[in-house]
Amino acid sequence: MATEKSSHSSAARTFDLREALWARALTFLLAFSLVFGIIPSKGLSSPSVAEPIQSSSEATGTSEASTETTQSPVDQGSQETAPLSPSKTQKATKKQVPAALSIAQDGWVATSASAAIGTDAGLIVVLDPSAGKTTYPATSAGLRAALGYIASNGDGGTWLLYIGNDVTDNETATGSSVELLSAATANIDTLVITGDEADVITNNPATADPTGYSELIMRTGATTLNVNSNLVIRNMAYSLGGTTGADGYNVYMNGHDLIVGGGSWHTAAQSWYGGGQSGEITADSSDGSADMVIYSTGGTESNFIGGMYTGTLTGDASVTVHNTSGAPGDEFNIYGSGYGTGTGATAQAHLVGNATITIDGMGDTNGGLGRLLGGGGYGSTTGKITINVSGPGRFSNNVPLAATGDSATSAIIGGWDEGNVGTTDDLRPAIEDMESTREALAYTDDYIIKTNVDTSAYR
Repeated sequence: MATEKSSHSSAARTFDLREALWARALTFLLAFSLVFGIIPSKGLSSPSVAEPIQSSSEATGTSEASTETTQSPVDQGSQETAPLSPSKTQKATKKQVPAALSIAQDGWVATSASAAIGTDAGLIVVLDPSAGKTTYPATSAGLRAALGYIASNGDGGTWLLYIGNDVTDNETATGSSVELLSAATANIDTLVITGDEADVITNNPATADPTGYSELIMRTGATTLNVNSNLVIRNMAYSLGGTTGADGYNVYMNGHDLIVGGGSWHTAAQSWYGGGQSGEITADSSDGSADMVIYSTGGTESNFIGGMYTGTLTGDASVTVHNTSGAPGDEFNIYGSGYGTGTGATAQAHLVGNATITIDGMGDTNGGLGRLLGGGGYGSTTGKITINVSGPGRFSNNVPLAATGDSATSAIIGGWDEGNVGTTDDLRPAIEDMESTREALAYTDDYIIKTNVDTSAYR
């Protein structure tokens, strides 16, 4: 059985009439601002682009020089003039961007690659933030050459990889694309992968396998797919990863951030981890947090694990779901702190930090929310767990939660199946020693697990 430790302030609160009225007024104002959106959301700009694309010469690819000017559309963003992408020496630092996009980079994260791809639609294109554009044939060999170029030349900044046709590379030999992707992301800040030459940046999910977008299949049964930078996937069909993990094909972000953007669609069961497969990992040093933001899923199961498969992630972890595809079979599960495969010391997953799960929308036609755990299977969370569920949606297969809160199809569990939340220092006097009004409980920061679930708009 799960062991969840919760605590609250030990100080008894005594209010005179004036203080009580003032406290209730503040509570009302805070609730009003949350409900009616007075608290500002994060902002993402859509930069104007006017930068020459420099030529470069590579034995395995071709390049060209051109100067293009474009204004890229970005959902919910204001417009400002900014460079196309950061220089090689500019390292990532996180800033706030709209709709919970958490990666700090401007450049290709916020800018459509359409103008830069130009007449090279149908090829594989690498957009280097400093050296320009290099092209390769849309084949497995071309994909390896493109990733090899990034691995050899990466030095910070945001890079973009455009896949201009369907490419499959499932080989496990040394030099495969799975291995090269790990090397390619080791020395850069962010990699953006797109499969559409128009590359319209949108927060809208793909509701079916997208017609006209390229499909990238890069799978292995013998090698773990490790990503060593922030990653953005948009406007493409894909299936990525190895078979070691929770389910399907597994990708490990190793403490970096992930955005699964609009127009993307996974074609097989897909699992994402904010941490790694095993060992000890520290979250991205720019803000100490491994963040996932989801705008689209696919036609099969998705798993979003904020922390490790097994082992320890030091730092905070967050999973934010703004939308899912809502296609038949599109069930998704969230394990906020980690996975954990058993009770043994090496089988558990630990998060030394806080876990946050936010769901504010999903497709409500098919599929739906399966298991949501603030912790995971077996392990521990040393900090707080915060869960917020709202907006439209449905439970998996449209089956409501079982009376026990756990079932084969759907469950919401604040902590772990088996594990601990908090530390012994968090144990404080019982709940009756504090002001136990609903307002006090809802807005206090003195908690270990807080779960706020509103499924009134669910089908």
